Amino acid sequence: MKLVRGTSSPEDLKQLVRLETVCFRHPGERFHARQIRDLLENPRACVRFAREGATIAGWAVGLLRRHGPRQRSGRLYALSVHPDFRGRGLGARLAQDVLRRLRRRGARTLSLEVRVPNPAAQRLYLRLGFRPARPLPDYYGPGLHGLRMRKSVRPNRRRPK
Repeated sequence: MKLVRGTSSPEDLKQLVRLETVCFRHPGERFHARQIRDLLENPRACVRFAREGATIAGWAVGLLRRHGPRQRSGRLYALSVHPDFRGRGLGARLAQDVLRRLRRRGARTLSLEVRVPNPAAQRLYLRLGFRPARPLPDYYGPGLHGLRMRKSVRPNRRRPK
């Protein structure tokens, strides 16, 4: 399975919309086509696909935020792996790849949001070094609570952008 840079081709967009629908039951958790297209075209975004042939098995998106001339943070904004491809470490590979790229771009803190009753995702994020930061009541919609998680890192400035 290859990890590649995300593209905004019509076929990729169609596959990503299907992937989000399969992975997230509640509409408040998933991205729709316009949001996905905006992420794919956002210069602050780092988008990676896991491809098996022409099929997108998973995707991850990181966003870089500047807080001044030298202060940057990164956010793991999206992570989805199709159920047929789960259990192979693909989510971890995608997340690690995006987080590494955010660090290369100077991020000193990393954050993410996860739905509270998603123990598999929370275990993954704990293994990646994230720690619970604060609860997010109704974050994904009424009664759909989230949890913000954070991680401090040293920036890896091998290829600043």
